[in-house]
Amino acid sequence: MARRLGLGVALAASVLMLAGAARADYTLTVLHVNDVHAAFLPVKADGSPCSPAERSSPLCSGGAARLAAAIERERRNSPNVIVVAAGGFFAGSPLWDRYKDSLVSNLMTRMNFDALTVGASEFVQGSPMLLEFIRSVHFPLLGANVYVQREPLLKDQIFPISVIERGGSRIGLVGYSAEDIAQHSHPSPQTQFKRIEDEIAPWIRSMRGALGANKVIAVSSAGIARDKEVAARIPGIDVIVAGNAATGTAPTYPLVIPGVGGKKVVLVQAGSFGRSLGKLVLVFDNKGALKHFSGAPIPLDGSAPEDPVIRTYVDSLADAVALKPVTALR
Repeated sequence: MARRLGLGVALAASVLMLAGAARADYTLTVLHVNDVHAAFLPVKADGSPCSPAERSSPLCSGGAARLAAAIERERRNSPNVIVVAAGGFFAGSPLWDRYKDSLVSNLMTRMNFDALTVGASEFVQGSPMLLEFIRSVHFPLLGANVYVQREPLLKDQIFPISVIERGGSRIGLVGYSAEDIAQHSHPSPQTQFKRIEDEIAPWIRSMRGALGANKVIAVSSAGIARDKEVAARIPGIDVIVAGNAATGTAPTYPLVIPGVGGKKVVLVQAGSFGRSLGKLVLVFDNKGALKHFSGAPIPLDGSAPEDPVIRTYVDSLADAVALKPVTALR
């Protein structure tokens, strides 16, 4: 009898230990976009606008209303979600030409982004407009290698990192940008773009140390070629969310890069012009080690539902007869 009781206690303890181990795993869903270029109306494969008759066609995809609906659906269905943009939200559409940064800030705020890494397009009209945008949004703009401390308008406005909490776990975000942005856009002469590896390494150590983030996601607008080099050289990165799609695209989703000491670094990139929403699901153990990962871009084609409020809002702005200042979404 005593033996059976002891065996029962041992079995119960084992079950509790297994249950505890299962609870220790932490699942995080990373939703991401890059190189949207203000394509807030649906577009065709070449990025040109769709006509009203083409809007529900399989050849017509993207648009702010579809993107917003997809983000909201994933938030409802997943316990821990972050939403990040890997640069390239500014410039490139007729809506941008008329409404500029005010429209971008309204839509990104409505979709509740967690961070945007600055890319070449964010500097397309220099520091004044970028500052105006920064002051109008609730999320940080990232760029650990973007040195703005000698730029009076942007000093202390672009951050190297952001640490956020989801489900009781701290996640570190580090942003970095292409080093040649000055050759492709219009940053001020006082804005410098430093070597990525030199700038991000100490910030990653800080997040994993004093700041208590044992999961680190890099959000990059540097391009796939540089991202592969960063993954191979800099320890402490779990995931790189890539942008700057013009410099190349990842052949698979997700792409796994051998990192420092044999650690796997997961590299993902969504399609340009907002035609898909990247979705990466990560499972970490109780020490923050990445155990499993899976995902794929979610197509935002003609069959994807649209957020009705945002569709009405964007469509009204697209009416050439009704050009007027943008008012904030509520």
